[in-house]
Amino acid sequence: MIKINLLNSVTERQPGAVETVDRKIGNPATRLALTSITVLFLLLAVVGWEIISTRMAKEQAQNDLTEQQRIAEELKAVMAEQQDLEQKIQNIDSRIDAIKTLRASQAGPSAVLEAMRERIAVTPGIYLESVEQKGTSSNSKAIRQTRNR
Repeated sequence: MIKINLLNSVTERQPGAVETVDRKIGNPATRLALTSITVLFLLLAVVGWEIISTRMAKEQAQNDLTEQQRIAEELKAVMAEQQDLEQKIQNIDSRIDAIKTLRASQAGPSAVLEAMRERIAVTPGIYLESVEQKGTSSNSKAIRQTRNR
């Protein structure tokens, strides 16, 4: 059987576009130029992205700082209000302690005055003009009374 080659032989082929590109890129100067352009483009893209992302991060940090300063001012006002309230509570506690102390020290004299009020209320026509305490004992009271004013 006879063999027939239907393909063009290597010698008969016309140089195509692929071969032209291969020849041009095969040149070391062209390769260097293309590689340099690619690296420069990528470098500019990365540097540009870094600049943009840095500016965005700075703006976000500035906004966060402003927000934190506002929160700090509010917290400062709350702390001042809390300190005022604590001071008022201390004042009230000291007044309560003073009232308790006064009530504790008035237990004797108030009992004597209550007893005197009961006796005077039973007897009509007796009026109390003054009461004086001499000494620390509740037994040393001098009472001046006037009958039937």
